[in-house]
Amino acid sequence: MEQPPHIEDIIRKPYERDLQWNMRRAFIERNEEKTDRRKLLQLSDNLMKMEFVGQQIRYPIKVYHELHNLAGNLWEEFRREKKLARIRDYMCQRRVA
Repeated sequence: MEQPPHIEDIIRKPYERDLQWNMRRAFIERNEEKTDRRKLLQLSDNLMKMEFVGQQIRYPIKVYHELHNLAGNLWEEFRREKKLARIRDYMCQRRVA
């Protein structure tokens, strides 16, 4: 029997860095039973835009609440990973210099 395509092969954006993809994938996997796939993919895109574009993008308050409820502590986990990655990059650059 043929294996279904891996989720990464279907929906990962070609420009997504690993850190971004890891957060988006975790959000999708955590919520795939809670809502239909099309809406979940839209919400995952909104989540990424909110995190990486920030104040330049505005959504209705209903979207913010829905994302907050579905994301749970993913934002905190992701920001901690992002901070650690910046520290690692900085330390690597200092060693080279």
